[in-house]
Amino acid sequence: MWPAQTLDYTVPGGEHVQVRALRSAAAAIREAGVPAGLWRGRDAVRPAEQVLHTLEALLAMEIRSFEPALTTKLSRHLNAAWCVRTRRHHELLINLAAPWADNWVQEAQQRTTDDSMATSALTLLLQEALAAPPQGDRPVDLLAVADLVALAELILHSGITAVAGARGLHGLEIQVHATGVFHIDQPDTEDPTATATHLGLDQKAWTRARHHHWLAQSRQSTLAHLPATPHGGPQPHRTPAAFTALPLARGSSLARADQELRRAWGFGFDALVAVLGTAVDWPTGPEGYGITTPDELAREAAAWSGLPTSDPRAAIDPLVLYRSNAADDREHRYTEVERRPRLATHPLVSADPGQLLLLPWVIHTAQEVYEAAFQDGRLPHRDLPAPVRGALVKHRQAIEQQLERDIAAVAKRLGLPHVANFGEKDAERAGLPTTGGEIDLLVAGSAPHHRGVASVAPGMAFGRPQ
Repeated sequence: MWPAQTLDYTVPGGEHVQVRALRSAAAAIREAGVPAGLWRGRDAVRPAEQVLHTLEALLAMEIRSFEPALTTKLSRHLNAAWCVRTRRHHELLINLAAPWADNWVQEAQQRTTDDSMATSALTLLLQEALAAPPQGDRPVDLLAVADLVALAELILHSGITAVAGARGLHGLEIQVHATGVFHIDQPDTEDPTATATHLGLDQKAWTRARHHHWLAQSRQSTLAHLPATPHGGPQPHRTPAAFTALPLARGSSLARADQELRRAWGFGFDALVAVLGTAVDWPTGPEGYGITTPDELAREAAAWSGLPTSDPRAAIDPLVLYRSNAADDREHRYTEVERRPRLATHPLVSADPGQLLLLPWVIHTAQEVYEAAFQDGRLPHRDLPAPVRGALVKHRQAIEQQLERDIAAVAKRLGLPHVANFGEKDAERAGLPTTGGEIDLLVAGSAPHHRGVASVAPGMAFGRPQ
């Protein structure tokens, strides 16, 4: 079941807000003395760095200038944005599964772009507000939040493009006008005079391909396969549901990982499930979020799951985003999405000492992240103790090996000529191009075949079973 939400997402967007953000950015770039010009390839890296540092300093200054209430306001808007994004995505799925699906193709493209950008921008703002709390006297009204969101969107697009280009993933181009107006992008065509090489990643083409793949899958769904529409309104009470412990086979690698996690951090997988499931179902007020303390959340999670209170209490801290772990001393930290604590993995927000902001839709998203990671034999924490990581790796390898056996059995049952576990030396002997690794299943036939390994694992629901 999805969380409830009262207030709609009402932060205005559009070209007029984007122009205001670009005007503020241009003024900061002029003041910083960034030279005007057009650069491509490696020559574009330095001016792009100057622009990024200027934009990031502008954002930090803007955040600090607001009243401390900005952090709570951003939290509320992010929670609402995730709710609206989920509802609109669900509406898309319904209409793409309906006979009039063709009428919704263009709308699907626009919605997925706009909604993901809004949640990404608000996530950046909230994390920055936690890292360097606002301490000014500017009131936090809706237009102020809209201006911040537009500036964050500009920084995200510019930063991700510039950093990827600097790391050689694709080409890079930046143009700075004498007015300070700038444009950073991946060029559609290469400069024939450029000498730098890169990997040739076409970010725009990859985004289009991913959207078309999702669109094709969505149009194959039926209405009967779709979940119920999330309901609105405040949630004054918890939803009764039974806690289900994870089925960990005795002696398995997964059970070993659970034991090592308990030994190192004082909690196991069940405690993570209990904390996230309790937090996502926490009673909410009129603005759609809840406020509690770590001890109260631990007691509720223990009462629901039957675990000792010490287990969920220990599991809470690795799920909390607060000032010290929200900050990061790396440059352009918002582009390091897999290398630092962030809301997708630390969804319990500590804006004030001793208190937790519980944002149901943010926590719901984190549940999906944890479940997907667990299905892949991982946990989304880079600082996992080595014994835990090693046990999870063995679990993932066992899953992959079983899948290889299963697909080979399918090929055999269908009578297809095939070879399993076709190694690099086998390919050399057969006169085939080497792949740099093992081919799990090689099938011969008149039509082209594809290979691949998908990771599967025992079901794990990081929430309250319905």
